[in-house]
Amino acid sequence: MKFQSLKKLSIFLDDVFQSFYDELLSNETFQSYFKDEAQIQHLLAMQKKNFSDSLDDSSEEFKVRFLRLGKIHFDVSIPYEAFIAGAKILNREFVSKVVENNIESLAILEVNEYFNQSIELMAKGYLIAFIESDKKNIDKILETIRNDNSDQEKALLIEHYQWLRDLFHAIEISSRAEAPNLDLETSNVYQLILSFEQNGNGMIGDFDIEYIRKIYTRIYNSSKNIFYFIERDIYTEALSLFVSLLEIYKFTLMFSNIITTAINDRMEKSLEYSLKMAEEDPLTGLLNRRKLCNVLQYGIEESLKEGNELSLVFVDIDYFKSINDNYGHSRGDFVLKTFAKILTKSARKNDILFRFGGEEFLFLCFNTDYGSAKEFAEKIRADVERYIFEGVGQVTASFGVATYDGEEDKTRLVERADEMLYKAKNSGRNRVN
Repeated sequence: MKFQSLKKLSIFLDDVFQSFYDELLSNETFQSYFKDEAQIQHLLAMQKKNFSDSLDDSSEEFKVRFLRLGKIHFDVSIPYEAFIAGAKILNREFVSKVVENNIESLAILEVNEYFNQSIELMAKGYLIAFIESDKKNIDKILETIRNDNSDQEKALLIEHYQWLRDLFHAIEISSRAEAPNLDLETSNVYQLILSFEQNGNGMIGDFDIEYIRKIYTRIYNSSKNIFYFIERDIYTEALSLFVSLLEIYKFTLMFSNIITTAINDRMEKSLEYSLKMAEEDPLTGLLNRRKLCNVLQYGIEESLKEGNELSLVFVDIDYFKSINDNYGHSRGDFVLKTFAKILTKSARKNDILFRFGGEEFLFLCFNTDYGSAKEFAEKIRADVERYIFEGVGQVTASFGVATYDGEEDKTRLVERADEMLYKAKNSGRNRVN
């Protein structure tokens, strides 16, 4: 897959991507995805290289590249609307360069084709990652239901979730042929609902059968529409529809509450587990960055209300990249999990630990002033330094400490802790700043 006209636009690469980031950083929503100027420059360099490299990709290489990028955006919790909007900004900027510099009009067609293909592939990658995550949650829920002793209610819920899981699998592999029955009137789920109607008074709990029928009609119609777009490789629309299908979860929670109190208790635990998974880092089991935003805001509000000190301790494993390079990513994952256990063991009653991303971790320390936070960080630093990691040996870490000043917002507080961490690493690492 060659984009010859786009190659001619390479001379504008710096201008286009700088304009792209300037526009992103002028938007408060997009700002939250960037830590500092160093990260922005790093991302700029990476994205420019990715763009340049992709121009010489074969069709298969191009496909693999942007499917992977879509999955990466999901893994780091960037909303799909955000990365699609970003790609469209780049598209617009390149088209502007073509027009401003009187470049052949064929270049506009090629620019649009490049971004149309890359956006659809990223949306497909994002959709696949989304489904993989949800399928795991559904499996847990199914396991819980199957362990219950009820009969008719159990059969309905199992059929409901199995249909949903089969649907997700068919979407994941882009195959309508593998989809469960998408005709509501002949579906097993619908027949089971009718059995409630025939055996009762036309109600399931407090809800009229007709209301439930309408909900299912919307679900089934949306599912058909997803395959319509998948079959035409329009994954942006398919992804948007799939996100709208998450109303299934809301309806399922309501429906589960209706059917039986016995199953309800178990279902709530399963759904709580699903929500927990959305807030936990899958490798270490720690709370993730997404959860940090909510908890930190709560901490700041409590600090202002009660007058208590609130501190952050930022932690970064030193030279972690060399561990991956020298020992492999499996050993790197082992070090991350072991490191998380050391930090968890060190946490005090009023501390909450998060995996911030990569090899970075963060303690939110309630009722802790700056001096106490530094002492706490120094103790952990020494504990880590003494520990011998199997297959690797000694590993050290650097720490940055910041205490809420009573005026800044949560973003600035995190930035200050990160700045202190940066100073610790620049001062030789394996220290607290």
